[in-house]
Amino acid sequence: MMANQRIYCTLMLAFSLTVICLFVAKTIDIKTTSKEIGASKYKLPSGQSNFALWNVKNFEERCRPKTLKTLFAFAKNGTVDENNGSVREAKKCWMDALIFYLNYPLEFSFGSHILPLVASLWITDGPILEMGSGWYSTPVFHRISLLQRRRALTAESNYQWLQHFFFFASDYHHIYYVNVSEDATPGLSDNINTVYSWDDIGNQIEDWDVVFIDQAPALRRRIDMERIRARSKLILVHDTEPRAYGIYQTHDILITFKARASFGEGWTDTYTDLVSDTHPEMVSAAQVLCNWGIELIKTLNN
Repeated sequence: MMANQRIYCTLMLAFSLTVICLFVAKTIDIKTTSKEIGASKYKLPSGQSNFALWNVKNFEERCRPKTLKTLFAFAKNGTVDENNGSVREAKKCWMDALIFYLNYPLEFSFGSHILPLVASLWITDGPILEMGSGWYSTPVFHRISLLQRRRALTAESNYQWLQHFFFFASDYHHIYYVNVSEDATPGLSDNINTVYSWDDIGNQIEDWDVVFIDQAPALRRRIDMERIRARSKLILVHDTEPRAYGIYQTHDILITFKARASFGEGWTDTYTDLVSDTHPEMVSAAQVLCNWGIELIKTLNN
């Protein structure tokens, strides 16, 4: 009996030491990150712990509402007066959010849409829809859906590709396979939904706050832009650079929206457009956030 107790105590001690070591390692890692960020002009909030950026309550109850109130009050045509104290504080909150939500360095080709996407998600709080999954957008959709308890839906027509994202399925984040070829799908998870046309995506609820369009086939994008525009506050469309006009043929539709902003010129070859028929103030606010974000990303990518 005594021998068993000694073995048990030894195992518990080893386990405790392992946990302590992992905690110390994580703390060192976070402190290193804090030090690296502090070397630039973007520092962690003074007087807060190194875990401040992992405090969701800090964003949802303090930073985010204050940032939005300021942006919607001061943002006009994608610009703000940065001499205003409230604007400077809003900018700091947004920088903290980008450090929290994204991993660096960022890839500015396939992942060029991530900055306007996070900006759009940051200034809204309702359901979000992703047409076409990817390693840059889908994890962000998933994380925000869980942290903010927002309904998210990701749809993909490439079954082999979609399998990478099966594990994101949750009560908040619904995953849909768009089986346009009506192929058999052995091994499809129980929590993955199946539809047989892109026309069936987006009808799950009446209205969406953010819709991200990045799916295949290429010409399907223009169809879904028109189909869902009346039920969306903001629509993001990837691959909108001039050299892609002939592939996706979205330009003639993008220019018909009441508010439009294009992101990418000057820092990437792959553009993303943000459009809206109903909320031009959100497009203007997103422009401000993206302009601020480029400063941070260029700093942290170096």
